[in-house]
Amino acid sequence: MHGRAYPAACALAIGLLAGAYANHFHGAFHLDDFHTIVNNLFIRDVANIPRLFVDPRTFSALPANQSYRPLVTATLAIDYRIGGGLRPEVLHATNFGLLVLQCVAMLVLFRRLLDMSRPHAWNRWVALFAAAWYGVHTANAETVNYFIARSDILSTFAVVLTVLMFTSRGLARTWRLYLIPAAAAVFAKEQGAMAAPLLFLYTGLFERQLSLRALLRPREMRAALRETWPAFVVCGAIVVAGIRLATTFAPGGSRWPYLFTQPFVLLRYAWTLFVPIGLSINLTTKRAFTRDAALRLDVHSDFEYIHESLLTWNRFGQRVVEVELPVKAERATGESRVVSSVTDYGLRATPVLIGAIRDYSPLKFFGSLALLAFVPSILIGIGVFVHWWRTGETAPYTSFITVSVGGVLLGVLLGAVAMLADLIARLKFQVEEVLHNSRRLRGRDS
Repeated sequence: MHGRAYPAACALAIGLLAGAYANHFHGAFHLDDFHTIVNNLFIRDVANIPRLFVDPRTFSALPANQSYRPLVTATLAIDYRIGGGLRPEVLHATNFGLLVLQCVAMLVLFRRLLDMSRPHAWNRWVALFAAAWYGVHTANAETVNYFIARSDILSTFAVVLTVLMFTSRGLARTWRLYLIPAAAAVFAKEQGAMAAPLLFLYTGLFERQLSLRALLRPREMRAALRETWPAFVVCGAIVVAGIRLATTFAPGGSRWPYLFTQPFVLLRYAWTLFVPIGLSINLTTKRAFTRDAALRLDVHSDFEYIHESLLTWNRFGQRVVEVELPVKAERATGESRVVSSVTDYGLRATPVLIGAIRDYSPLKFFGSLALLAFVPSILIGIGVFVHWWRTGETAPYTSFITVSVGGVLLGVLLGAVAMLADLIARLKFQVEEVLHNSRRLRGRDS
């Protein structure tokens, strides 16, 4: 019975993953899908695949979005051929299949790294939990549901496969076959170049068993680079070639303001990985309100109003229906009439969004902050306690006691703020209901 438990758990994890995405196979095209897939003539013939690797203009119908991601476009062309046209279910099936393969590769890699660090019978279960948790995590749903986000799945899968082949220390390592998925990762998305630094860290931390501080010593860095320099050369060469070829690529206008926003994007992704709330995919839309919905609006911002409106309608049980309408734009390209740059939009919209979430979901907002302070502090405290239980002393972790107690107190205070803010939000809800009834009666009298 015990011998069948792990295979049964693996089957259950795959079933859980399939169940999580069971209703996504008929999703429509959104946002960048239109200029990279729907209006992209180059995916309609697999004979164009060789050209994809030398001409970034084949990636998108919009010059400003013509980046160098030939592997993504090649897989789209294959899907177009298989489906006999643009069939969303074929594209969704490929995205989902890539996610499953990635999770399987992550399972094998996690198990291998855990066994290298500390062999234990529970390692396979920990690896299975980590891979399954990643597979069904809501923060990763966009990469599966959003067709052109296949670039993230492909590049990540190739990076995982690169590390997996490198750690095998067999022919894949001797003949440097791991460079094939490393190159594929960068051909899928520029971020795939992270395969090289990951191999460098693996060599230093796992094979040479160095601390991070020791790895940063020049001699140790040179030793790790002797094992991993081919990956840096291959990934770097493809990145440079892509930049040189993609002469029209200008996301969000100028490249430098775009790069300036990326640290905030990384923080956003890191936050949603551990606190997966407020996830959405924002569409370019025209809004139409019913009279009752318009009467319920109580917007405090004169810039980014739609998110606050959606939160208001959701709070009062209003239905929001999405209807796809073919619209011909007045102009295909040009500067935005709403914002001057991505940086300007981020600086102006972020306070509005944070304030709206705080006002309409205070329990979640402050509760998440409370958990973020409380849970790590408790874990730190448990770690110090276990160390004291085994050794009879708290050194060298005595200072962590202060950190743990302070974090717990901060978490408790934030929890109290969350409950108080929720009480205030309930009163606000009642006041808004009174205001809505007053507006409705005034409109009826007039």
